[in-house]
Formats: sequence, C-alpha cells, structure tokens
Amino acid sequence: MTDGSATPGGTAGRGYSAGFDLRTDLAISHYVCPQGFGVPEFFAAVSERGVGHVSLTRPALGQHSPQFLRGLLDTHGLGLSSLNSAGFFTSRDPGIRRASDEANLRLVDAAAELGARSLCVIAGGLEPGQSIEDARARIADGLARLDERARDAGVSLGLEPIHPARLPEVGCVNTIAQARGLIASLGSTGLLLDVHHSWWDPDWSPALSGQAGPVALLQFCNPLLEPGKAPRRAARLAVGSHDPAAWLRQARAAGYDGPFEYEIFAHEHDGDVEAVLDDVCAWWEGLSD
Repeated sequence: MTDGSATPGGTAGRGYSAGFDLRTDLAISHYVCPQGFGVPEFFAAVSERGVGHVSLTRPALGQHSPQFLRGLLDTHGLGLSSLNSAGFFTSRDPGIRRASDEANLRLVDAAAELGARSLCVIAGGLEPGQSIEDARARIADGLARLDERARDAGVSLGLEPIHPARLPEVGCVNTIAQARGLIASLGSTGLLLDVHHSWWDPDWSPALSGQAGPVALLQFCNPLLEPGKAPRRAARLAVGSHDPAAWLRQARAAGYDGPFEYEIFAHEHDGDVEAVLDDVCAWWEGLSD
C-alpha cells in the first residue's frame, strides 16, 4: 500500500510541511547516480545530509529486491517519493507488449511493497511507421488497464507529460491538457509534472496554481536553454535558464502537499554525486530565507 491516501495527489502521510523543510519536503532521485555508485551508498549520502525522501528506478530494482530496498529505506528513515517508470504502452509487437505488461505489473507490486507515493508512468514513443493516432490509442487502453491493477494494489500512478523533443523515443503524451484528458476518468492515476518536460506548456502556471486539479508529484531541476542545442538539465541549480524556486513556491502556496523531487541524470553532471547533493541541499536551504 502507499503511505497514506490512495487518492492521486493526496497527502501521503509523512508530515509534509507548509514550506520547504529539508527532511520532510525534499526528495532526490536515484537517477543522479552513475554506474558504480550503489543504492546503499546513495541512501546513506542522502540521509547524512538530512534529506528525508528518495526516488528509485528500474535499475535499482534490477540490483536489489523490493524487500531489501524496503529494509534499506527503513534503516535510513527515508520515504519513497516515486518509483520510475512504468508504462511504455505503444509497441505493436505482441512479444514486446507482453514483456512490457509483465514489467508494469512487477512495478506495481514493487511500488506497493516500497510504499511509493507515486509510480511514474511514461507513455511510450513511436515505432517506425507507426501513426501517432495508433500510439495514443494504445496508451489510453494500456493506462486504463494499469490503473485497474494499481487500484487493486493500493498504488497511485503519476502520468508524466514528456517534452515534444522526446516524443519519438519516449513519450507521445506531451501536454498537460493531454495528460489531464487521459486521467480524467481514472481513479488511481494523477498528474506527475516534471519541470524539465513541462515548463514551456501554456498550462504550466495554471497547473502549479491548482486550477486544473491536484498534482500527484512535482519533479524539479533547472532547464538549460542554449542556442542550437536541445534543452537539458543544468548540472547546478543556480546556473540554468529559469528560476525553479519561484515554481516551487507557487505550487506550495496553491496547496501542493507532497515532496519536491530533484531529478538530474548521471550523464548531466561531472560524476561527483556528493557535490551534486551538496549543491541541491545548499540551494534548498535558501528557499526558506
């Protein structure tokens, strides 16, 4: 079961503050870790800095059982903001679809075992020669079926819109409005927003302000925009192209009641995980100034 309410976007029961407490309100994603920086080391480094939440990834589950990870979370007093990622519904190949369905069911079971606030769902991209209409029909069908399994397991799903630049290989759900439409009739799926993917969306500010319903989870970074290059996550929060602090404050003021999950991938920094953790914690402490 999840920690607390099974309603997408509801309070997860770990005492999130009304502001920006390091222990109760910050989560850090396991994606920050390069190969060789193990999950136990990651948990210890996060906990030592007073951060109260982490997110976990499929590679972590490939290395350790949910039971082992549950014990490790408990040892360090950590909550799990999200498990990443289920979904990938779009393949036309029966064998690939079957394998994806089986992986999704294992992820739902793992999310329940680990007490994840949200199981992140990535819709899936386009295969060569596939129409966008076919892909989106498969997404709607697959998400509805996964929602039923999540409901039975007491797990909350979070559908994440993906930046259009990543549509071919990652996600055919690209706008907040599109995601809202898909989840409107589903009982166990909420909206997961990632600053990197959705900051440009016309519905970004209204979504942060709660004008279109609750947000299940908010992931943040500082997108870096450079002429002639695809948008990417800045290696340090202070050097990107935006002011993520303003977005976080906007969401909290509107009633967002969950942790804020910092997500940056290992290839987006210089490999020094400890330095990245120090940077985000120092930046976070400034939110309360």
